Amino acid sequence: MTVPKTSDLPSDEKERLFMQLKEEIRQRVSDVQSGNYYTDDDLKIQYNL
Repeated sequence: MTVPKTSDLPSDEKERLFMQLKEEIRQRVSDVQSGNYYTDDDLKIQYNL
């Protein structure tokens, strides 16, 4: 898959992608604040590290 340069995207597409990124960040921050995340120990156990 080739990712286009941002300058190749129409401005409405840039805005849509920015809003999508903003929502994903908001959701991840909310997840962390509510304690919904994996700790280093959780990942070590899950991946046998």
